[in-house]
Amino acid sequence: MKKLTVNLEKLKKIRKSKMTLKEISTSLGYQSPNGYYYLESGRSKFTADTLAQVSIILNVPLIDLFCEVEEHEKTGINDDSCSADNPNNMASFI
Repeated sequence: MKKLTVNLEKLKKIRKSKMTLKEISTSLGYQSPNGYYYLESGRSKFTADTLAQVSIILNVPLIDLFCEVEEHEKTGINDDSCSADNPNNMASFI
């Protein structure tokens, strides 16, 4: 079964090319960069609204922040077709 998931490594790369962690955090209304850092690092999950705001702030289509992965139903293990080296590069969103 395939599913879309947020490609955190790609998101971070795009963000770094356009703005600092502090700048995007401020744009999203966080008091400190930690709030956004937790999202970008995978420690917290993106809400659909926050991810949509990020795509607007970074001026990239929302779909560009996702990649498709194969989820094995029995094991729950993802076959990461976007970044096979690091499974932490991707996260679900709520």
